[in-house]
Order: sequence, then structure tokens, then C-alpha cells
Amino acid sequence: MALYWFDNALRATLFASMEKIEIALRVRIGHVLGARDPLGHIHPEALRPNLSRNGWERFVRNYENSRRNSDEDFEGHYGADFDGELPV
Repeated sequence: MALYWFDNALRATLFASMEKIEIALRVRIGHVLGARDPLGHIHPEALRPNLSRNGWERFVRNYENSRRNSDEDFEGHYGADFDGELPV
């Protein structure tokens, strides 16, 4: 039973730490990409010249579907500044 509780506590601690690392990494990637192009996530040339078009087009389709189905208030805020697109 002690091993079970130890494993449970270890897993919870690791997941909490991994979440912080993931968020920090996403923020850093967003800042670096945003410095190149605020709309870099939808401009493949901002990512890298030899980017796989199939993978990128699949990402953009998923991104656009998510935006269409979203009811977040912040989307309207960026409409005037970025022609309806959300900056990275």
C-alpha cells in the first residue's frame, strides 16, 4: 500500500511539474515566432522554408475549425488589428 501511495504522489508531482514546463515552452515558442511574424502560425514561410505542406495544411484546417466552433470573447478583440486573425 505504501508503494501505491508513493507512486500516486510521485505521478502527481511529475505531472504538475511537466505542466509548468509545457506552458513555459509554449510561451517561449509563441514569443519567438511572434517576433518573426505575429501571424507566423498561419504563414508557413515564417516557420521554415522546407515545411511539409500536408502537415501545415492539416494544422490550418484544424485551427480554422477550432476558431469557427469557439465562442471566446478575445477573438473579437483582434479582429480590427489583424484582419480577423489571431496573433500567435
